[in-house]
Amino acid sequence: GVPDEFIEHGSIRELYRLCGMDEEGIFKRILSVS
Repeated sequence: GVPDEFIEHGSIRELYRLCGMDEEGIFKRILSVS
């Protein structure tokens, strides 16, 4: 899930990256469970 922490203001792309919800973060998560 999304980390329970304060996230700075930024563009949607930056916020997704900080939360691990960008393309790279999702790819790493998929690899970690396979």
